[in-house]
Amino acid sequence: KNYYYFDNYVPKEGDMLKLDIQVPGEEPITAECRVPYKPQISNTEMRYTDDSECYPSISFVLHDNPNEQNYYMLTVGDGYNRYFSINDYLLVDADVEGLIEGDASVYGNVLLFTDEKINGYSHTININIEDFMFSEYEEGFTIKLAAIPEAMYRFLKGMDMMNDGMQEMFGEPVQIYSNIENGIGIFGISATAIEHVLGN
Repeated sequence: KNYYYFDNYVPKEGDMLKLDIQVPGEEPITAECRVPYKPQISNTEMRYTDDSECYPSISFVLHDNPNEQNYYMLTVGDGYNRYFSINDYLLVDADVEGLIEGDASVYGNVLLFTDEKINGYSHTININIEDFMFSEYEEGFTIKLAAIPEAMYRFLKGMDMMNDGMQEMFGEPVQIYSNIENGIGIFGISATAIEHVLGN
């Protein structure tokens, strides 16, 4: 029922944050996470995916840190997240048939991925905007690539699986990950690279 804030502390990359709640008569609630390093991206550009200039496409280069396992969350948009699609077997899980055909696609407004297959390399990411208004062509789009802790990645993946399962009558229950000791939920922080791109 209370809010707490600190006006003299700004989280820095590499800082370890710890949550420690003591309530009389209850077990202590604790959690911790490390502030991730901000992703390094470059060469952001927007173009059209066909000759009729109907569908905008955005590409940028992610320079992955080779010294650690990294977890990322990609969104597009300012006021709210736009829907986009991506076809990249190095970022998106695919079944055996999809891999054979060279098609690993995803469609939604949030993409969660790891650097398992691009660890330490620079990798070009291409996305197609599926939800847009023509007036935005001149205004451009904002991409946000956030580095997130593993715990947050596992929590968000679980929430995504749960939402998918809710669409199926006989879907199996999903165990949502929590890093709160003696509690439920997630304690985490992200470091976000933001780029605004205009059409060519």
